[in-house]
Amino acid sequence: MLSPKNPKSTVKVVGELLRLDQYNCVVDGPAFQIALDDVFRRLDASQISQGAGTGKVGYYPDLAKFLTSCVEECHEVLDKQKATPRQDRWYQELQFVAGEPLADRVEGSAPLKPDLTGGHRASALGPKDRFSWNPPENKPGNRLMIPVEVKNSWREIVVQTSAYARGLFSAGRPRLFALVLAFNQDKRERRFLVFHRGGLTASELCNIEEPDGLKEIACIFLTMASWSTPEHAGFVHQ
Repeated sequence: MLSPKNPKSTVKVVGELLRLDQYNCVVDGPAFQIALDDVFRRLDASQISQGAGTGKVGYYPDLAKFLTSCVEECHEVLDKQKATPRQDRWYQELQFVAGEPLADRVEGSAPLKPDLTGGHRASALGPKDRFSWNPPENKPGNRLMIPVEVKNSWREIVVQTSAYARGLFSAGRPRLFALVLAFNQDKRERRFLVFHRGGLTASELCNIEEPDGLKEIACIFLTMASWSTPEHAGFVHQ
């Protein structure tokens, strides 16, 4: 669903919506699978697994560091493959940091405060800078790209992340979907939540303390690192 894709050569692209099986998806190609194995070997989740049960807020810095390392390892592997140049990738400098209240509101509601925030060079923001759904023109790098929620209940996680999705859909240009990361701290379970006009689609549960779960996380981050157009990231073609 999230993979960069192109219609198969035998498919007519005019006049009808295409099914997923009518596309060639990058994630199905041999180059992606080689890159995925390489990323998986590089990832180390031990930095967050040891502190995951010590309290929610204390968990944030290590989790943010791990998510940022996932992104960077993916880009380094793609660089090694000489894939799309890094400067042309949509999330070329995506980083995660512990969250702060956002600088703007959605339709008059109180400012939201994701547990972690992902954005362009997030670690470089100054102490007086904050992420925004719609940053001012002179601070385009302050746009919140991917919110992250950490809770002990999936029901509460879905409720809270739907508010973040509402903010992402309200921001700037129209989009087809919005991606939010969710972590159930007690169960060590992670999901990638894709909000769209039809509702919510969630990835399979994955536990990063287990090899299969860690590889699933590597797969989705590598998919995101492969995005090179606004459409790949869910924005409507204009």
